[in-house]
Amino acid sequence: MPALTTRLRWLVGGGAVALAGALVVGAIAVLGARPVPPAMTYVPRDSVVVAELRSDFPGDQLSKVGNLLAHFPGYKDQSILGQKLDETLARITRSVTSGSVDYARQVKPWLAGPLYAGGSLSTTSGASNAEYVVVFTTDGTVTCAPFTGASPTTETYRGLTLDEATDSQPGACVIDGRQAVVGSVAWVKAALDAHATSQGIDGLADYRTARDRLGGDRLATLYIGRSALTAQLGGGLASAMPSLDPAVEQAVAGLPAWVIAGIRAEDNALVADVVSAPFKPTGGIPGMSLAPGTSLLSAPPAHASQVAGILPADTAVLYEVHGLGAGLQNLLTQVRALPDVGSQLGQLDAVLGTLGGASSLLGWIGDADVVVMPDGASATGGLVVLAPDDGTASAKAAQLVALLRLAGLSGGATTNVTETVIDGTTVTLADFGDLSSLLGSAGATAPGGTSIPPGTHLVVSIAAHGSAVLIGSGETFVRRILETAKGSTLADQASYRNAVALASARNDGQLYVAAAPVLALVEANLPAADRTRYESDYQPYLAPLDAILETTTSDASGLRVRLVLTVK
Repeated sequence: MPALTTRLRWLVGGGAVALAGALVVGAIAVLGARPVPPAMTYVPRDSVVVAELRSDFPGDQLSKVGNLLAHFPGYKDQSILGQKLDETLARITRSVTSGSVDYARQVKPWLAGPLYAGGSLSTTSGASNAEYVVVFTTDGTVTCAPFTGASPTTETYRGLTLDEATDSQPGACVIDGRQAVVGSVAWVKAALDAHATSQGIDGLADYRTARDRLGGDRLATLYIGRSALTAQLGGGLASAMPSLDPAVEQAVAGLPAWVIAGIRAEDNALVADVVSAPFKPTGGIPGMSLAPGTSLLSAPPAHASQVAGILPADTAVLYEVHGLGAGLQNLLTQVRALPDVGSQLGQLDAVLGTLGGASSLLGWIGDADVVVMPDGASATGGLVVLAPDDGTASAKAAQLVALLRLAGLSGGATTNVTETVIDGTTVTLADFGDLSSLLGSAGATAPGGTSIPPGTHLVVSIAAHGSAVLIGSGETFVRRILETAKGSTLADQASYRNAVALASARNDGQLYVAAAPVLALVEANLPAADRTRYESDYQPYLAPLDAILETTTSDASGLRVRLVLTVK
């Protein structure tokens, strides 16, 4: 087999195993303020992207990974955790390489400690190739042959033997004690220079700040530095890409100095974070400057979900945005400032004017939620929009009912509007008739290509529930919320509370997915032909899953997005 083909297969196999190993142990994350691993000191400071994988399980991560995996079949005995992980990775290696790579002999020796990788744009003028270096912490028994072949060319660099591949794929490798430095020739040399002169990424202020902001012991890391990117582009985006619109260039100039992402394990969860430096003010994007005296509305402060306190316990999906009304008004204000777009908004402004203007139409909207909940073997969904008070909610619900009547008349359809009382609350139901007829033909399809059976009705339900306006598909959505008793809401459930405790209760918005109702819907609609395989191959590994929660928070220090996957 040619040396190039062999090396590529080894790289594909080893890379897939390294990534799969990170997922198996629950990891793609970052360092905290901890002693610097030697491998990090080789990564050049001008790396645009820096990645890390910690197979040495820093700090508390070994015990956390073990406790997390104990929820899944085959991992309850913690005394053989290492053996079970090796068996899993060996199976993956055989699968992705069709048995051509042996994990224990050819891959594991390269993953005996922290792994770091750095990458950047090409330093050669006019070239588009990326430069990169990967620094392995090995067990001390490896050679460069998997990367450079059996007959590389060699040279001495900083007192070390540098092997360079002789085939059409450029690449180099150096073994420095337990560190194996692999990558493009220029960057392998740059890595040795960085290590010898203490100019590695570990000494970069932005990288240290990012690690500290991310915090905690992590299993891996991914960092992107803006200063290295602009430096690689020749001191500015415009010089590198002359055709770039100045407005876009100035917008890019306002991006944060760095972004870092990571995952750590907890006893009952995986926690992934994306953290950024502050977004820098740009002094206004050209062509989008606001008129004198025009200002944007302030976003509401981060706060806990109010809607979770009225939803039923088995809510499957909750997607919440805080301060939606203010955000939409700000968007309109900014779009109007664009010369090429603002002049075309006359018709929209005219429509908004008939409805009282953007402020009247949107100003009352606080938090807004998209909600999905079970409805037998199917699901129902709708919107929950918070108003400032109960009176405003009732008034806006009445306006929406009037709009539904108007929409039905203007569309040429006969809209049957009725009212019913559920748990003391008046609910308006607007039946627009056969949905397939509304769409123009009996063979109409919904978005995504799903056919709509003839006789399927479009029914919209509207009700005011305290300060919340409920807008649902059919009666069930509104009924289930109105009949939810205190103490039996989503906010009262352990699954939701546990996820929130690991994420951020006070946030700018969130996405929550409950595993139990979602899996119940999947299983209820699973074809009989697939049920046996599902129950044997998938269900045992899906059953321990509890919930997924993503929260977003931002302040003067920057942005943090946290994703939590919990198990029972």
